[in-house]
Amino acid sequence: MTRRVRHRHTALLAAVAILAPACDEGPTGDPADTAATVLWLSIVSGDSQIGDTGRLLEDFLVFRVTDAAGRPVAGIRVEWEVVAGGGQVSGKRHETDIEGLAAGNFTLGPEPGEHVARALVRDSLAIRFTAFARPPSPEELLP
Repeated sequence: MTRRVRHRHTALLAAVAILAPACDEGPTGDPADTAATVLWLSIVSGDSQIGDTGRLLEDFLVFRVTDAAGRPVAGIRVEWEVVAGGGQVSGKRHETDIEGLAAGNFTLGPEPGEHVARALVRDSLAIRFTAFARPPSPEELLP
């Protein structure tokens, strides 16, 4: 490392050391106000399930909301919608819990094939869950 680079590195460390005490208590203002926070959405469980048409999937659709540092974000409103295949996700609106988790129950539509539910956060961030509906068995079709 040259002397100039070492000097810049030391100056940067000093600047961080001076600014760090001001950040000890985290962001100021209402903790529920996360409009400026960068959010990440990640699937925890429930994606790629296979179920019967018109029936509730076995597992919840679960995802986590975290900030840029990977910390869970609580109190974020989540809206669910079905974007392919029909059906419904129970409880149209939820909020993330203390662990940043949100979950929904997906009841598949009446047609076999691919079904997609989407969780929407802040009207623009979305995460998709795909499920596959089996056609009814011949016994189920008999009157």
